[in-house]
Amino acid sequence: MCTLQRFLEYIETKKLFWAILNQLILSGAAVAIIIILSNVLDAQVFGRTRFLAAVLAIFAFFSLPGIGPVILQQMPIYSNRGFRRALAVQLKWGAGATVGALLFAVVFQVQGDVDLARAFAISGILAPVANLYLMPGTALAGLHKFKEKAMYDGVIVSCVVLAAWYGALTTGTVFGTMAWYFATQSVVTLLALYLVSKKLTQQAGCVFNAESDARYGKQLTLFQLPFTLLPALEKVLIFLFLGPGALAVFIIAFLPIEHIRNAYRNTLQFYILPHLRSPDENQDLRHLLWLALWLSVGGSLIIVIFAMLLLPVLFPGFDGAQPFMFLSALIPLSLPAYVFILKILFERRVERLYSYAFITVLTDILIFTILTSLFDLEGAVIAKILMSFVAAGVGVVLYKTNGTPVT
Repeated sequence: MCTLQRFLEYIETKKLFWAILNQLILSGAAVAIIIILSNVLDAQVFGRTRFLAAVLAIFAFFSLPGIGPVILQQMPIYSNRGFRRALAVQLKWGAGATVGALLFAVVFQVQGDVDLARAFAISGILAPVANLYLMPGTALAGLHKFKEKAMYDGVIVSCVVLAAWYGALTTGTVFGTMAWYFATQSVVTLLALYLVSKKLTQQAGCVFNAESDARYGKQLTLFQLPFTLLPALEKVLIFLFLGPGALAVFIIAFLPIEHIRNAYRNTLQFYILPHLRSPDENQDLRHLLWLALWLSVGGSLIIVIFAMLLLPVLFPGFDGAQPFMFLSALIPLSLPAYVFILKILFERRVERLYSYAFITVLTDILIFTILTSLFDLEGAVIAKILMSFVAAGVGVVLYKTNGTPVT
């Protein structure tokens, strides 16, 4: 009870309601896209679309998604100009995603896979803008307009879901699906950014600092690594080793846990990190760990219920994914350890964040390569579960070691 009361002290009850609703909207839309594509497209094409999305997610990681929380924290003092500059910095970093996607387009064109080559080309061109789709809502959250944030996010993701459905239904190809997906996401994102920027009437004031703010954005990006980069990297490895059919089954099996992890990340990053003020470190950690434990137990129960009741209805062609989904219910038990990564981030121990990124990425590649090569899809499932605990353990060990804060 004390833990829940402590959490409620972080943000007002009304804001918490809209924060929860907003997360449900975002997660629901992401799940809806998977449901639609897996039922409209055949397993091979569906697996290829998710491979493309995973590659783009890896590239998007290098477009500094961590700038979002920086904007959220400083939005009340940003001027219109400051907001635009923050977006410009993220667009600049996002250009790397375009270059990477175009390189993949060339590779698949040479291999004769015209559909995937064209899909990578159009997705890469639109990715820097499309990846900003959460920024209108982030800005509104920074202005404490949580109700409007839920509305904007709801409209954006609804348009994207409808576009993905229409593209998949009318074309049945990776290119057609992703073209409708990214084009629509880019258009509605630009419109939403324009409307949000009109709410910023302040002409002077704080401007996004390309040095200090971007540096903190890099640190926040590293915090997102186990929740965004590693899952994307794992999907790419499965596609390369086992093909799109196996990737399709893997994605369905781990669908609930991926969204639970993202919701957990958002809770830590957006709703707890800005309010961390710890006069007593041990007491602060104890409260956060108890909260994380409750969230983890709830996450495991959600996965089990989803596997028993919803999987057969929503994904009738993926019965083989059910045993793997039950096994994925073990992963939430590793989530409390990420509280230690949050504390490393709060204390600005940057060298520990870089060590964490290097160790976990290298270990993830090794574990997935070895186990998938030996045991096929079953090995990939074991690797996924094992890696979640390895990454959590690395975070705890690095927190316990000495590090130098960087402000």
